[in-house]
Parts: sequence; C-alpha cells; structure tokens
Amino acid sequence: MPASLPKADASVAGVSAGLEPYVPSAEQPWDYFRALHLLRRTRFGVRRGEVLPALAMPPADLVDQIIDEALALDVPGIREDVDIDAMHLIWTEQMLDWGLRERMAFFWSGHFVTEQRFYVRGKYITDYLQRLRTHALGNFRELTRSIGISPAMLIYLDGAKNVKGRPNENYARELLELFTVGEGLYTQQDIVDLSRALTGWGLDYERREARFYPYLHDDGEKTILGRTGRFGYDEAVDLIFEERPQEIARFVCAKLYRHFVYAHPKQPVLDALAEAFVASGFEIAPLLRMILKSAHFFDEAFIGAKIKSPVEFVLSVFHEGYQLRIVNDKPFLANTFFGLLRLEQVLFNPPSVSGWPEHRDWMSSSSVSSRVEIGSYFASLTRVDVDPLWNDLTDPWDPYLTAQELTEHVFGRPLSEEEVYRYTLQLLGNVPDYEWDPTALNSLRLRLFMQNLLQRPEAHLT
Repeated sequence: MPASLPKADASVAGVSAGLEPYVPSAEQPWDYFRALHLLRRTRFGVRRGEVLPALAMPPADLVDQIIDEALALDVPGIREDVDIDAMHLIWTEQMLDWGLRERMAFFWSGHFVTEQRFYVRGKYITDYLQRLRTHALGNFRELTRSIGISPAMLIYLDGAKNVKGRPNENYARELLELFTVGEGLYTQQDIVDLSRALTGWGLDYERREARFYPYLHDDGEKTILGRTGRFGYDEAVDLIFEERPQEIARFVCAKLYRHFVYAHPKQPVLDALAEAFVASGFEIAPLLRMILKSAHFFDEAFIGAKIKSPVEFVLSVFHEGYQLRIVNDKPFLANTFFGLLRLEQVLFNPPSVSGWPEHRDWMSSSSVSSRVEIGSYFASLTRVDVDPLWNDLTDPWDPYLTAQELTEHVFGRPLSEEEVYRYTLQLLGNVPDYEWDPTALNSLRLRLFMQNLLQRPEAHLT
C-alpha cells in the first residue's frame, strides 16, 4: 500500500462553511457518501444496509437520533470479577454494539488518560469505564470531577499519595495542563496550591473503592488562579472552570474537532464552538449536535480526509465487514488484542499521560505494512453468510454494479469508470462477467476481494 493517503492532508483553506445547519443542495447533496461519513464518524464501522435507511432521514434528524440513542443507553454496573485480559474483549464487543456512547467513552479515555498496567484490578477498570460512559455526553465539568477521584486515576497520577504535609503535584499538574486549561496558562504556585486542595482522597483497599480521608486533607488557605480560600476537591474543580472557562472550552473543543472533523481546526469555527460550550455550562451533547449538524462537518473536504486510528481500522474490518456478514465472530474478536498490540493502540493503555497519537502520527513505513498484514489476516478469519449480503445491493446479478457498491462503501467515495472495471475484475476472479452468478459465490471469493481492498490507502481513511 502506498504511504501516500489521498485527502488525508486535505487543504481546508478553501472551506467557507461554518456552524450553520447543513442544508442539502446540488453542490452539497445529502447522498450515500455524506450519510456514510456521519455514521462512520459516530461509531466503529458501518454496514451498507445501515446507510440506506439513514439516507432516508433528514440529516439533522439522523444526528438527533444517533445522540439520543447514545444518551438513552443504560450504563453497565461495576464488575469486580472481570479478568484483566478479558476486559479488552468485553469492551471491543461493546464498542461494536453500542455506537456513539462507546465512541465517546473511547475518546475520553484518550483525554483523561490512565494506563491499566498501573492498577491491574478488574473493578478499577470497570469503574473507570463506567465513569467515562456516565458522563460521555453529559457535563464536562462533572466528568472532570468524577474521573479525578476514580481509583484508576488516583493510582495512575498518584492522587492516593497526595496528603496533608506531603502534597504530590502529579495530578494537579495534569489536571491543568492536559485535562482542562492547557499548557502555560497557570503558574507553578497554582499547581502547588491546587495539589494541596486535592489532598485527602485515597483508596479503601478492602472495598477496592475511592474514599475521602478528612485527616489527610489540607484545609489551610490556598491561592489558585488568583483566588484565595480554604478550597477542597470540589471547590478546586469549580474554581478552575470559573476562572478559565474560555481556555478550557477552546482546549476541549479543539480535541473534539480533531476527533470528529479534521486534524487541523478552523479557528473561526473553533471560536464559535468554544463560545457555545461555555454558554451551555460545558454540556457535551449540545456541542456535539452543533458539530455534526453543521455545514462545516459535511463539507466535501472532510469526507474521507481523516486517517483511521488502529482501533477504528481494526473494528471497521469486523463490524463494517466491508459488506461481509460475519457468522463466526469469536476468532476475530479474540485476535483484536494482538492486532492492536502490533499497531500500538491497546485499549486502556495509551503510551503516556498525553494520550494517543493523532492523524498522520499513526502512519509510518512499518505501520503501513502492518496494517496491510493485519487487515488481510482478519479478513481470513471471517466466515461470510453470502445470501443476506445481496439484500443490501441494488442488483447483485450485475457484477460491475456489485463491485462498485462494495468498493465505494469501503472507500467512502465514488469510483471512476476505470476503477469500477478494475475492481470488477478482482471480484470476478477467473469468472467471465457473463457467467457471474451471485447465488454460487462462496465466502472465499468475498474474502479475497476484501483482502484486495485492504491493500488500498482508501481503506485506512474515514
């Protein structure tokens, strides 16, 4: 696969669309590719049969449906008996099944970073994930407040070691620099006094849960971001949001923009998002509705312009199935850990507190070849139930149209006539077009076709 990825560094200089609602037009039609764009950016993989019903809805209504369904999902309880190694498989399955809510939980796991290897208890992992899910589309201030006293974070950034008389600055520093305000918008003394305000939270190791110990809390006077008082944990979190609302909004909105739209935010759009985020009191769902309903989001420049992370790529091979209906999925799911390990994005284990790489940082000469090998390997694991596949196609008896629709679904863009011909030959194999019979097509032929598609750069864009 060539290292060059079409549109992956698309210039956005000419994009004039802003946050005004997207209104379909002759120049910007509500077509298969825009519906696929929305679905792909809000879940992990899409089957062709899911795009056609979505296309029948007005785009704004579809956005509301996606977000409302995510908000309505019940949050699973905390599991104490889960095996650490099994948690990867469990979350992988849930990512495939639960759409946007899990997409947002995954996003926040790369923002409020912990590394599972530091705390290695099943209950701590499920508690952390439960908090991410509970607030994934809720209030960012409350998400910040909740994650800071999760056992996972208390262990990972030494909050459990932060006690009166011996403050530990690790969490206070990252709370400002990486989780809320951004780098350089505070002083070292702010970090010192903030760490004092956060003292007292530790772990009840018998119950395996977070607990506040009043005798370990420093209740003395502190000065944080220009305000002085006897602040505790809750007051300190509120103070940060009250004193640096615009900075927090710009910092968080830029990350959300990069995840859902493109690697390089347009400043006027980012400023408008930040203003709306502050005005809402840091509510996440309205902000996401604004992004996903906008003419900016649906601009041609951003469709197929984002490089898939390893998680997006691996799960799209399974769930999107590149139009394959998978019958036996357990071998695939059991191997996702090893595929993601090879591609250096293992769930619950970002490389550092700064989170995951983004966009082109995922691509190198070695990672490109690894993606091709892993995609082909996963394709070889699938068993295909051929018959239901044809229900999603316009005319399965037409090999040219079949190859076109399958390939366009994988690539997320229209094909030229020359490309349709080339991919049809790949689908046919040694069979002449006049002998094409979809009822006689076996799963091996589809797997080989899928493996061929995975050699192409477009398979790694979303």
